[in-house]
Amino acid sequence: MDLQRLVEKALHDEVFFKQLQTDPARALQSIGVKATPNQLASLKQLNYKSLLDVATAFGGTAANIT
Repeated sequence: MDLQRLVEKALHDEVFFKQLQTDPARALQSIGVKATPNQLASLKQLNYKSLLDVATAFGGTAANIT
């Protein structure tokens, strides 16, 4: 899965988005992705509020995710 598809999934699936924030390894495993330690570290450092703000600014559906 590439980054674009991962972000799209996160912004359209509230349960996945929340799990990605709290347990990225499990979230990725739930969609068949085995993440590297670097990928998991990056996801743990991601500013999820900023991701939502950007998606909302571009007309994304992220406004439904809190």
